[in-house]
Amino acid sequence: MSEYNRALFEQRVIARAGGNYIYNEPSLITLSRVSKGVYRVVDLFVFYSDFGWCSVIENGDYMEPHQFWDNDDEDPDFKP
Repeated sequence: MSEYNRALFEQRVIARAGGNYIYNEPSLITLSRVSKGVYRVVDLFVFYSDFGWCSVIENGDYMEPHQFWDNDDEDPDFKP
């Protein structure tokens, strides 16, 4: 991917450590051809065994970030 917002992407996917890639999960991607050799990401879903399919991009737009971890009940102002 090029011309993507890394901060928005990282809010919606879980980075892993210890492998060749930090984002190495089964994914489903839908592309739309813009021009020869250039494609737009229409939909991107990532599968996590703990959470199931998580939408990252739908209809070309970033989706709301997923709350992957439980919030801290002792901190009522906690926002993921």
